[in-house]
Amino acid sequence: MMSSPMENIPQLLPHEAHLLESALNSLKEEQNELGKLMGEAMTQASETYHDNAPAEVIASESAILYARARPLLDLLKNYVVIEYPAGEPIEKVILGSKVVAEINDRMDEVFIVGNSGLYDRQLFKSIQHLTRINSDSLESAIFVSINAPLAKTLLGKRGGENARLIVGDKITNIRIHSIERGFLPVEKT
Repeated sequence: MMSSPMENIPQLLPHEAHLLESALNSLKEEQNELGKLMGEAMTQASETYHDNAPAEVIASESAILYARARPLLDLLKNYVVIEYPAGEPIEKVILGSKVVAEINDRMDEVFIVGNSGLYDRQLFKSIQHLTRINSDSLESAIFVSINAPLAKTLLGKRGGENARLIVGDKITNIRIHSIERGFLPVEKT
């Protein structure tokens, strides 16, 4: 089966571009702090003339930080923003939808997003001026990347439909109860 060119380009909702920027800024601040700590550790090492365990720990933490930043930097180079259809009723599951579904006999709110890794609860504050998440309980909301098997199963489906997700030998039965906008515009005062 041939894939479309858009399938290979990461798709983000408009507010996700801001989440990406906020995540990278947060990592940059962490790196700057590690740099200061490394400077202090190197100063101490030159004064004591022996190996510097604190500097090794900081170098290790810096490598972990880079590993966290790498996928975000790759995303930054190569994404496209997909605008959510304004004012139109949502009849089928698309990027940006909130799907209320019964998944293996449990009710869930599933949000189809461009990149679920961007949905850090702390970063939500950075987009409050852009969008409001359509959920009564963010703690129980499930954010699913558009390329994840669950999202691929739900995309294009309508309320009332059933779906079945098969991953390996695990079968997940899904009953879609409703589809709504996952993200709402912020009222300007």
